[in-house]
Amino acid sequence: MKDMKIPLNAVLIVNPSEQNSQSVVEKPVTYKHMLRNKGTEAIRQLTGRKDRGEYKKRGAHAFVDIGEATITIENFYNGGIQISTTAGKLFLYLLQEVAPILDRTGEDAIALRLHLELEMLANQFNRSMEGKAKYKFRNDIEEAINALYHLNLTIVEVLNGKTHRLGQARLISDYMQDTKNKFAYNITLGVEFVKYLKGAILMNFYQDIFKITDSTAFNIQSRFNIHYTMRNNHKPRKGTKALVQANVLNIGTLIDWGINIPTIERVKNSDRRITDRILDPIAKALDNEHGMVKKWEWAKQSKEPLTDRERANLSEIVEYLQVHILEVKGESEVTEPIYASIGVEMEKREKQKETRERQIAKAKKVQPKKPKDI
Repeated sequence: MKDMKIPLNAVLIVNPSEQNSQSVVEKPVTYKHMLRNKGTEAIRQLTGRKDRGEYKKRGAHAFVDIGEATITIENFYNGGIQISTTAGKLFLYLLQEVAPILDRTGEDAIALRLHLELEMLANQFNRSMEGKAKYKFRNDIEEAINALYHLNLTIVEVLNGKTHRLGQARLISDYMQDTKNKFAYNITLGVEFVKYLKGAILMNFYQDIFKITDSTAFNIQSRFNIHYTMRNNHKPRKGTKALVQANVLNIGTLIDWGINIPTIERVKNSDRRITDRILDPIAKALDNEHGMVKKWEWAKQSKEPLTDRERANLSEIVEYLQVHILEVKGESEVTEPIYASIGVEMEKREKQKETRERQIAKAKKVQPKKPKDI
């Protein structure tokens, strides 16, 4: 096995111990590439969940089906494993930092060993490293690494016409505290998981989302990031001036993204506090200062404008609500490459149409005249 020791926070820093000697001033990055596929998304959805109702127990292990993936949590019922929001955040961070170094050519793969400096990570995650806080952060990260170490992924996925089969692939095959720095860890990603990542797509991820400490806000903003950066969601709808799908979020979608927000039916069958338990947490998540969303508004799924009375009593029409995203931060970094890609596709269709029309016209021109009726 070949080891690759690459610091996870900056490509320019080859050795974390040499960080202080670096004199290069880097421009802050709004977005970075991150690897994503159905399996990684399933793991992201697993982290931070309080409801264990979907877990299936087999001995000491737990099995969870999310979409097309099955995730095994080894020794979950022996205690001590917390699949927290921090674990989800760390997992996305690893996917981001692996993206620029992963050799995606060929079928073979090697395990990747990554060096994780907590000082760098704390700055990324908006956590303090002062006094006792650094020990709390270290405990949280070690707990998150341990949780990911106990996860195995099973999935069959078709990507670009190729079938990728993954059976019980461990995300992290090994990890240990650095021998020279008690606030650093060496993490080795499993070979089969690395091989699976070779077929993943690249998406842009808004960096400040990592700074969100509220779990609901982190889940909604990170999931919106995926939704907004999907190319097909920016294609205009035929025959309508309506917003593209990237800018429209139904209330049910937001509840699902929030992970721990109760369903409308559940709240209506209990204390009926729709505003406190559903609408306010969603609004707070969308307004988070570190989120990708810059400007948004409530709207109705019927496309009719909200009346003043409805705006004052949103809980009465909660089933029919949706959110319109009016602006996101660093928008052009995401949309311009997408628009360019969509533009190429539109031009291709236009040329095909022009060619077809020209070919039809040319063929019509040489057709013999039909005899007139006598």
